[in-house]
Amino acid sequence: MTDTGLATRKAAVELLRAVLAQRRPIDEALDAHLALRELEPRDRAFTRLLLTTTLRRLGQIDALIDGALKTPLPRGAATVRDVLRLGLSQRLFLATPSHAAVDTSVELAGLTGFAGMKGLVNAVLRRLAEDGPALLAGQDAARLNTPDWLWTRLADAYGAETAAAIAEAHLHEAALDLSVKADPEVWAAQLDARLLPSGS
Repeated sequence: MTDTGLATRKAAVELLRAVLAQRRPIDEALDAHLALRELEPRDRAFTRLLLTTTLRRLGQIDALIDGALKTPLPRGAATVRDVLRLGLSQRLFLATPSHAAVDTSVELAGLTGFAGMKGLVNAVLRRLAEDGPALLAGQDAARLNTPDWLWTRLADAYGAETAAAIAEAHLHEAALDLSVKADPEVWAAQLDARLLPSGS
């Protein structure tokens, strides 16, 4: 793994800690992360994609990790869980090749002070890289990725069916809306995009 590849993943694990443990908003955490500023724009974009995908699919990822662990991770090993989360996110949702997702995660465990858990990271990710797609197919993604408090409020306000549809919509990245000054039909064709009635 290149130094840049490892740097993007190290930034992602630090950002994931900032969001989950310190409860910082994603944009605030990204803006405050000094090492992220040193990365090339495409590496910063990948780090953001990895972070947001992991957060969007956190319920599914955690269910897979919990199912793969014979015993819970020790106290003080939250970073190891985050390394596993990022590795699974890369493999199962970002189509990163298995060897790359596993190898970078194993290196990242050592880099973040958990060299003694590299074997565990390797074993869990190798198993889930192989079994994960089939396990994902059996999950209720919308329910797993929606916090209980939010699911309850949505179901109470809109009913279970609409709550499930809203939760399902949250699993997908929002579409990009572009407005052009002239020739929207031409731009829509060039970008293989859909032209909305509003002209954007």
